[in-house]
Amino acid sequence: MSQQYTAHSARSSPIEDEDTEVGGVALREPPRDGESEIPLKFARKLRRKQNKKEKWKVIKAQWAKEAAGEKAAGLSAVRQ
Repeated sequence: MSQQYTAHSARSSPIEDEDTEVGGVALREPPRDGESEIPLKFARKLRRKQNKKEKWKVIKAQWAKEAAGEKAAGLSAVRQ
């Protein structure tokens, strides 16, 4: 009896590397350049946290740009 390859059959396949899979579910994510290997749930949490930091940096830069524009507009209004 031949088994058709599907995503489900891949998940239920025998475990090849016990450090990276338990019951067909990956516990670890391959490390990126310059990163140490950390468990998957922590990697996801860390990435979410870094994404939030990046998003806030962009927002704060935008606020600073708007504030600088308002100051410049305010100063030019005072001079006139």
